[in-house]
Parts: sequence; structure tokens; C-alpha cells
Amino acid sequence: MTVWRRRALSPECSSARAATIVDPTSLGLACAFATSAAWGAADYLAAHVTRRIGETRTLLGIQGAGLPLLLVAWAVVAPPPPNPASLAWITLAAAAFGVGYLSFFYGLRVGAVSLVSPISSAGALIPVSAGLVLFGEKVSASRLGGIALTLTGLAIMLIDTRAVHDLGAVGRRRGVLAGVATMLAWGSGTALLLPLVKEMGGFAPIALLRVEILLAMSAWFAWRGAIPRTESSPPRWPPALWAFIVPAAVLDLVAFFSYGFALHTVPASVAAPIASAYPLVTIVIARHVLHERLSRKEWGGVAVTLAGTAALGFG
Repeated sequence: MTVWRRRALSPECSSARAATIVDPTSLGLACAFATSAAWGAADYLAAHVTRRIGETRTLLGIQGAGLPLLLVAWAVVAPPPPNPASLAWITLAAAAFGVGYLSFFYGLRVGAVSLVSPISSAGALIPVSAGLVLFGEKVSASRLGGIALTLTGLAIMLIDTRAVHDLGAVGRRRGVLAGVATMLAWGSGTALLLPLVKEMGGFAPIALLRVEILLAMSAWFAWRGAIPRTESSPPRWPPALWAFIVPAAVLDLVAFFSYGFALHTVPASVAAPIASAYPLVTIVIARHVLHERLSRKEWGGVAVTLAGTAALGFG
């Protein structure tokens, strides 16, 4: 990590190191908030695409569109290759994230977002626990309160009892299963990746993770025949949808690498809950685009979530 320093302007200062301009901890916290914003915007775009072409094509489109940028970044950064043991852990994490993606997009497609989003956000507790157990992170009372407030605020904001009721018994069961699967998969994937990110930095593990997700999902879908191959089938990705797919891919990459840097720099007990607040961004964007006002309950959820993330950032 590069730290920028300034030259001393006096003889007294010339014999000592100048203070750093960019504090790594502050930058890590900024990256955690950037992760939340980027994932929230990406999920809004992904939801639009998923309901048009399904979760299979949406996942492959977003992952594939980000691959050229990923390869360019790898060539520029030129990180050292991981050893076989590290690569094995990255592969396990990639499998977990792949399951999480499929579960989350399935929940979006069946219209159970009011269940999938709040349940999946609770997955932040898994890397938080990993940070406490594996790295002995110390969590102050204010940050424990911040974690609780963040997750409570998301639940208040996202759980729509009327929408849950309208889903019916089958829809509710699908939404809960999709949410729990996403929560366990994304949380476990982050926990598996955490030791490597702490050791190697945020770039190489994340970049290899993304490539492995794309390769594994492509092979899985091809084997299952989930992607139509006949000439009579409709276009796999209609041209108009690329205006949503490409920005979603860029935002998803930004979110992943910001998250990797945040996990490398600040405790997972701080970075993970802040990043998990991404549904707040998604719902605010959706309401703005649809010209709808947030309800009193949603405003309450926004306030509680913001209070929680503030406590984490400044605790």
C-alpha cells in the first residue's frame, strides 16, 4: 500500500518523518462505505435485468462484462501468484459466493426481495465472528451497538409485511430459503477469504475469486443446459440491457475491491456491517426512480441504519 508523504519545510522537520496525509484506517472506512454504495447501486441495476432474462444470464452477463477490466487491473498491479494452499481457500470462497449469487438473484426474480435482502444482510455476522475468533479483534461497546443498530435498521426498512403476505405461503418459503442461503453463502465466503485478504492484501484474492466464480458458473450452467443454445431462442442478452449490465459489472467490481481493501485495513467487525448496509442504497435509488416517497417506517429504518454505520465508523 502506498502512503503519500510531504517534504519538510523547516530544518527541524527535515530530520523527522512527516505525518501521513492519508490515514489507512480512515481510507479503509471510506472503502467500506463505498462498498455499500456500489453494491446497492449494482443490485438495483441487477434486479432490473434479472426480471427480464433471469438470474442465470444476469449473473454471467455481469461477471463476464467485468472480466476485461479485471484482466487490465491484474496486468497493471502484477501481484505475485498465490501458493496452492491459498488458491484452494480462494476456490472454496468462490464456490460459496457463487451459491450466494444464485440464491440472491433467484429471490429477486421471484419477487421476494422484501425477505431476501434483510435476511442476506445478516450474513455480516459471519465475517464479524471470524474476525473476533481468528484475529482477536476487539469490539467496543459502541461498535457492538453499531452492529445491532445497522442490522435492526435494515430489517425495519426492508421487511414489508404487506408484500410478505401477498407472496403467499409458497412465495414466503422461497424467499426465506433464498435469503438464508444467500446469508450463509456470502457470509461464509467472506470469512473464508478473510485470512488471505489480511495476509496478501485486497487485490489478488478478490481478483482470483471473481475469475473463479465466472469459470465455475459458466461450467455449471453449460452442464445443466441452463443457457439456450438453439438459433430459435431469444437473444441471450438483449442489446438494450447492456446499458444496465455494464454499469452493474463496474459497480460490482468496485464494491468487491473496496471491500477487500476495507477488510485488509480495518477490523472485519467494522467493515462487514457497513458493507451489509447496501440495501439502504438500493431502496433509496428505487424510490427516487419511481418518484415514490419513503414511508414513515422506511425513514425510521434509514435513520437507525445510518446511526448504526456512524457508530461503527466513529466508534
